[in-house]
Amino acid sequence: MPITVKHGSKKSIPLMKELWREVFHDSDEFIDTFFSTFYRPRRTLLAFEGKELVSMLFCMDVGARYFRKKVKCAYLYGVATKLSERRRGHFRMLHERLIEELRARHYDAVLVMPAEDSLFNFYKDFGYTISLKRFEYALTTSDIEEVHDLSEIWQAKRELFKKSNYGLQVLETEAQFIESRKDHKFFRYGSSYLAFAKEKGRYVLYETICPNGEGVPVERTHYERSAQLYDLNGVMDAELLEKQKPELSYLLN
Repeated sequence: MPITVKHGSKKSIPLMKELWREVFHDSDEFIDTFFSTFYRPRRTLLAFEGKELVSMLFCMDVGARYFRKKVKCAYLYGVATKLSERRRGHFRMLHERLIEELRARHYDAVLVMPAEDSLFNFYKDFGYTISLKRFEYALTTSDIEEVHDLSEIWQAKRELFKKSNYGLQVLETEAQFIESRKDHKFFRYGSSYLAFAKEKGRYVLYETICPNGEGVPVERTHYERSAQLYDLNGVMDAELLEKQKPELSYLLN
């Protein structure tokens, strides 16, 4: 039976959630939060064999800088194929369609953050050639205060989103924000906030929220390979990217 490629639809959401659960084993809470907050039908591509959903991918806009210059970048996320359907070219078909659509919408690059080292070679075969680094940080001061009421942090993010080019279109509701971060830790430093997520028995800083642009007292401790770029229009230079890792931002907006 031939494979057909479609954009997401309201009718296909239960099928997408079922495939997501099967492949990633995430909780219903996480899956529901993704679909209520980040899911956009036109940024979703699905591969069907008859009425069966066999593969899917999602993309979102990210705020990326290249030597202080903003670039239009899409974040490839939630790539999933049924176990019984793998190695049949479904992702290649979806990816070719995605690149075609992104080029038509004048995107500069596509970012992917492989969950496992083995996937770097997989994405390399599809044109992802630039490996980036994610920095991890360790606090060097005790002059911080833990925040237990997440409402004030959500409000700070809300004000920042009001000022961004994206407006409030992908910001979670306050209830979604609090629910999705119930296992995280937050601290205040002046008017800034530091957000930590638990990872392998420790808490790792993943976001700083600085409403007034002030700095946060952290020390760079080490970094690890965590992302690759697909250069759509030849705007990224691999050598320059290698020299400016601290300058490159790929925070999700």
